Amino acid sequence: MISITPRVVVIVDGGGDLETTLIGLADEGISDVVVCVGREGPTPAEAAALAEHGLEPVAGETALDAARTVLASLRGGRVLVLRAGDVPEPGLVEELPTSGSAAVVMVPLKRMVDGHVSDTHPLRARFPHGSRDTSLSAEPHLFTQRLSGAVMEVPAGGLPPWDEDDADGTTLLIRLLTDTGQRVRLHAGPGIIERPRPEDPPPLSTLPEYTQVLERDIPAWYSAAREGGRTPSWVHQLVLARLLDVTDADRGLRFAAHALSQTERARVAELLVGVLARVPADQVEAYCATPVALNRQAALLAATGALLPDPVLPSERSFRADRQVSYFFTGSLPDEQWYVDGETVEPTSTKIVDHTYFDRVFVHERLVWLPKGSVTAVIGGREATPAAYRGMRRPPAPLPGPGNRVRRAVTRRARALRRRASRLLGRAGTTERTRLAVRTPPEEAPAVALDVPSTWLYMDRHDSAGDNAEPLYRYAREHATGIRHVFAVDRRCADWERLEAEGFELVSPGTAAFEDAWTQADTLLLADIGDPAIAGRLMGAGTRKDQRVVFLQHGVTMRHMWRWFNTRRIDVLITAHRAEYAAITADHSPYLLTDREVWLTGFPRHDAMFALLGRERDRVVLAPTWSPTLSRTLDREPTRTDLLDAFCEPWLQLARVLGEAGADVVLFAHPKLALTVPEWFRELPVPTTTGTDVPEQLSRAWAVVSDRSSILDDAMLLGAVAIVWSPDGTADADAYRRMHVASGAVSAASTGQALAAAVDARDGRLQPASELIISDAGACGRILSRLEKETI
Repeated sequence: MISITPRVVVIVDGGGDLETTLIGLADEGISDVVVCVGREGPTPAEAAALAEHGLEPVAGETALDAARTVLASLRGGRVLVLRAGDVPEPGLVEELPTSGSAAVVMVPLKRMVDGHVSDTHPLRARFPHGSRDTSLSAEPHLFTQRLSGAVMEVPAGGLPPWDEDDADGTTLLIRLLTDTGQRVRLHAGPGIIERPRPEDPPPLSTLPEYTQVLERDIPAWYSAAREGGRTPSWVHQLVLARLLDVTDADRGLRFAAHALSQTERARVAELLVGVLARVPADQVEAYCATPVALNRQAALLAATGALLPDPVLPSERSFRADRQVSYFFTGSLPDEQWYVDGETVEPTSTKIVDHTYFDRVFVHERLVWLPKGSVTAVIGGREATPAAYRGMRRPPAPLPGPGNRVRRAVTRRARALRRRASRLLGRAGTTERTRLAVRTPPEEAPAVALDVPSTWLYMDRHDSAGDNAEPLYRYAREHATGIRHVFAVDRRCADWERLEAEGFELVSPGTAAFEDAWTQADTLLLADIGDPAIAGRLMGAGTRKDQRVVFLQHGVTMRHMWRWFNTRRIDVLITAHRAEYAAITADHSPYLLTDREVWLTGFPRHDAMFALLGRERDRVVLAPTWSPTLSRTLDREPTRTDLLDAFCEPWLQLARVLGEAGADVVLFAHPKLALTVPEWFRELPVPTTTGTDVPEQLSRAWAVVSDRSSILDDAMLLGAVAIVWSPDGTADADAYRRMHVASGAVSAASTGQALAAAVDARDGRLQPASELIISDAGACGRILSRLEKETI
């Protein structure tokens, strides 16, 4: 391979900062740079950056067209394609390999996270075995990227064509690799730091993005691959990696597809199924380039008509008398017969989970709870022995080269000789060791205290109390005196002194006392399992299998939270009313939680709310939900209150028309926003409520209007009329609307309808859903009664 600094082609597609890229290239000493722009030309900021570096842009109909023209004109040398905003990692040019048999060098892709370079890219698993040459025919899982991070050797006759339908340049790369023997060089040194991905809107938010991937990109890749004969495995692996991006947009935590309409979602599902029909089943079974959850793999296998995964046994919990088995199926539920230790048994609980992609069911998962023991089954006439889940498939280690094979053989032979010598010496010394063993008294094991009480650790949020954990702590401390009760909250927060004065045993997260309490606790009672002080330890090795994780929640779950719940450690979930319980535990719901893990007891903080029933009602509460994107932006830039202006304007407009109709209005300020920009809320023309004042306001409201806040559920429990109104009308809000209307809420499609419903509630023409109103103050007692049992 020729030892030269690569030419860099930068594509300005509007998604990143060109100046950042040009500065990074200059720092690496790369001066051979071509910047490609569309027919509109560079923006003023981009033009200034180009002038600063003495560059003239190359224009085309689009920036991609310009890049195609530039790449087609190259003869010899090396080339690297970047998108504006990408930067080379320091040392990349200096450490790039200068020899080898591969025409393509793949370098690591990295990301910026909170201002730091993070090696958390999904494709990082390609590099744990260091820099090396390899063949994609032997390791097809390595080819799961497009042009990003590929340094290409340009043939003397030029590069192969980059198809117009292909927005990623992968057709060029496929042809180049096919023409040059399918070999690549993995460079494990410095790589490319990708530009930050946009938060709002994230990639794959609109239908045109899906049609680009599924109707144009992937068919173009397959077409380019077939030019060389049979489609190689590494192209199928690339396609699967991209399809996983597509499915993650619908099922991942970011839920990029939330804004698609029902018709658009149906179209994406149709395209997805069509592309999957082109992927051989054995390629889905072999996929290992990026982590894939078992249910995601099962859905892809089902779409290709392949055999589904065998039944699996999730982790066993010592505090349960039974354990769960799961398996996947399509069509109708197969006949089942279960055996434990050879004896026929009946399940203690069952559930069917529908795994949908863009509203189309791809595969069902059957969850079955059985008594503990050795489990076998006959499912659909086929014998099965469930086995422990071994985790997501990982890329295999590469085969060693000839020199390595010789060294490993010599090492194995030397180890065998050492073991043989050790055994021979061991026989000679057996008698002496036996005499020593007889003469030496055994050391006494340290005494173990048998009367140490159980420890229960409670936490609302690391920086505040007052949610479900605090009232449960107060009740359990009085009624379960044989247990040590510990409450976690930051020593610096305002609640510490109040709770300390009440005699709470307190520990502050991040201290040794907290670490000891967490380790000693056999029960963790948490109102927010996503709190940054504990989220990591709940997901990793920081929490033992024999510790009970009880998620108390901090709001009623009457929206689609399964994307988040299904990825968390939850042994017990506390719910507040029957509609919520049914939405989570019923057959064909998307939640992996069952009635063995979900308790319908009511929330601890609702016990105090029961006393608020019967108050005189004289107001309307408006409760917009919070925006995670807005919250993160304000955390970084508290001066960006213009974003908050735009977010709250529809709600302030509704407040104005309600005021003109003679209604007193109170606006709920989400604590995450109220704590970040308190001055903004204080200057509003409408009174606001947040924190511990909220229940009082809800108890005095005729009606509460919300788009998808859990405040609406508390209002229904306190006897207010619930009105669902969403200014943005997203699919997520529509799902929330359907669930609440089914539970007795009123739907409003406009400001006028929301106003009319609130006035009807004031005048008695609309009545609250009486079956949801809190019936007693016994939630803490019900929870404690179940927790005190050895098995749950």
